[in-house]
Amino acid sequence: MSQENELVPRWYVVHTYSGYENKVKTDLEKTIKNRELEDYFFDIIVPMEEQIEIKEGKRKTNLKKVFPSYVLVKMIVTEKTWYIVRNTRGVTGFVGSGTDPIPLTEEEIRKMGFEIKEVNVDYSVNDSVKILDGALRDFVGTVTEINKETPMEKMTIGGDIYEAGNAREFKTGDWRSMKPIFDVEKCKQCGLCFPVCPENAIPVGKDDLKRKDFNYDYCKGCGVCARVCPFGAITMKEEGV
Repeated sequence: MSQENELVPRWYVVHTYSGYENKVKTDLEKTIKNRELEDYFFDIIVPMEEQIEIKEGKRKTNLKKVFPSYVLVKMIVTEKTWYIVRNTRGVTGFVGSGTDPIPLTEEEIRKMGFEIKEVNVDYSVNDSVKILDGALRDFVGTVTEINKETPMEKMTIGGDIYEAGNAREFKTGDWRSMKPIFDVEKCKQCGLCFPVCPENAIPVGKDDLKRKDFNYDYCKGCGVCARVCPFGAITMKEEGV
């Protein structure tokens, strides 16, 4: 086995019978523990992705296998570890030729996104940054958290988007110069608008989970909701026009 001398962990793709992916993962983890082979096996993944379905105003999240009939294993390949994986019930073989599994390349790992290396950034918490792309393009935000193990940073857009802050103490709608208009006929209830509202001025029904018309007592007319709406259900007009 040509890779046995390397003794470095790499990601390998294991082919399984359809529907056996999770069982292969579970059985292999038990075998590794029973035989005390933790120094040779580092991770076993059945890649899943969330699918969100909105039906009759209710949101349902389902998990779907990204690569049906495949399991990803990070391991050091030796004759022994190869044999253990290959003879796990439900496994048909490694992706590769014969007894030489082919490890995934760094580019393939990056594209799959299941192992993300630390990313260094040139800004810090509390720095002001300008969003260059996406629905909030050109908005200025403040970085509140940086997680270098993921490709995502948290920031607030013009205030804390997770709670209403002191907007509930004052009727800040009086400050508004632009007013958002909600077109219920165009709204698809996608749920993109109310999480980004910095004033919690977009109420959502507790039972049907549908967004309602704006609470103009607190809406400042910042326009973030109109920017993120993909259906044109929110338009901005001058106050009083």
